[in-house]
Amino acid sequence: MLRAPGKWKALIVAGLILLSACDSIRLYPQAPTSFPGMLETLAAGTMSAELTLRPHTATAVPDPPTPTLTHTPTLDPVLVTPPTRTPLPSLTPTSLPTATVPMLLPDGSLAPCLAAQFIQDISIPDGTLVRPGQKFTKVWEFKNVGNCIWTEDYSLVLVWGHAMGVASPVPLRKTVHPGQNVEIALNMMAPYIPACWVGWWKFQDEEGNEFGIDFKFGEVFWVKVTVYIPGLRFTKDACLPQD
Repeated sequence: MLRAPGKWKALIVAGLILLSACDSIRLYPQAPTSFPGMLETLAAGTMSAELTLRPHTATAVPDPPTPTLTHTPTLDPVLVTPPTRTPLPSLTPTSLPTATVPMLLPDGSLAPCLAAQFIQDISIPDGTLVRPGQKFTKVWEFKNVGNCIWTEDYSLVLVWGHAMGVASPVPLRKTVHPGQNVEIALNMMAPYIPACWVGWWKFQDEEGNEFGIDFKFGEVFWVKVTVYIPGLRFTKDACLPQD
């Protein structure tokens, strides 16, 4: 009877030991060999703990790298030329057209449209001695005393006498305004017969209207030469006075 209780006691103790072993196993289970990310997590936690527990030490931060400047090609500047402005005409009195002063006659009356005044013989004055067939140039000076412009279409026309080698009419080939002077030349040739030779001339406009000098500007002007042979005396028709 005494052994029975001891046997049950042993069984009870063994059961308690088994129960303790089971609780120990339940409380401390065996760690798995590996879980994904477990080692990284533990390492990060360990570093965090070490940084927290260790005293803070300043670490030198390296200077940032110096940026390298890259050459950027420069563009040539675009030259913009401002538009040229044409200046407006000045309204000064000098830019205004000047009125033409009408030509007047000596008595104060208005001169006609076509009128000329003889000024002088520049070459070959009246009675000049020339040899038979000699070439010469007759030059007059005139003034336009009328109120019309002599154009290049005006001409000189022979109205009487000897042309002395000139084909009439002769174009003026000049423009002469009222009040202007002009020199007019004719290239001529003396006749072969000894005598006093004269040619009478007038002006003519582009419509064929003739005008001249002196009275009512209808008088002629002339060329007068003496053709002579050396040693031969004139008996008549000579331009020079007779001895």
